[in-house]
Amino acid sequence: MIKMPLIYISLEEEERGFLEYVSTILKKLNLTPLILYSKTLLSDPIGYITQRQEEHSLYQQINKFVGNYLDKFETYVSFEGIEKVVDKLMCDHGVDMAFFRYKKQLFSKSLPEKVMNSLQELKMWIYKDGCPPQISSLCIPVDFSERTLKQWNFLEYLKEHFSLNFRLVYALNVARLKNKLSSEEYQKLLKDKKDEAVHLLKEMFGDKQLELDLLEEDPYNGLSKHINSGDYNLLLISKRGKGMAKFVGSVSQHLTRTVRCPLIVL
Repeated sequence: MIKMPLIYISLEEEERGFLEYVSTILKKLNLTPLILYSKTLLSDPIGYITQRQEEHSLYQQINKFVGNYLDKFETYVSFEGIEKVVDKLMCDHGVDMAFFRYKKQLFSKSLPEKVMNSLQELKMWIYKDGCPPQISSLCIPVDFSERTLKQWNFLEYLKEHFSLNFRLVYALNVARLKNKLSSEEYQKLLKDKKDEAVHLLKEMFGDKQLELDLLEEDPYNGLSKHINSGDYNLLLISKRGKGMAKFVGSVSQHLTRTVRCPLIVL
């Protein structure tokens, strides 16, 4: 469930597709967002005064820019670092979901990745440029931990508002052993792992008729290939889970960088 969404903008023309996407999603969810513009102050006193004088003008620019896409929204302008201000808005305004446009950085992490690392309790919806504002085909990588149950609960929430199909995907993490075992040994291992995954699926979801795709590769290398080769237009992932212990932090960041469709990070 989403109670208070935040949309981060930087007033760039390239954000128009992002705003069209987010506005379509929020209208379906019947939510009024908080629009955040954050600009770090210059350290010298003259720069501080100048940027403070810009605040009124920024509100006008934001309201005009965003008003083309949303009828109702609140605006918040900050001159603090993004992680600090979002943390503050989580406490003071109950922000629980942040919408970000992914913008690749050459020599540093993208903004969503930085916030993802700093604010573990914040849910994030990350837009990829060029993606249409629709949710019809959802991919959910699972590891059958308590995080999978949270993904499932959020899926149920989405299904209340969108008509969508979804598939679960599980990384068996056996491909690394293919050249170390004989063909017979590898096929037996693969069968055992598949049987184990089906058992875990039934143990967690009972008799629900669910589609489960099994990948031989590890989560880090296999998931983005699988997702990008399909027709998914949304990915639902979690930040951590017992089955991905050795990849904590890196899988969600890797997917944020490499998948072509928007993604939700819980």
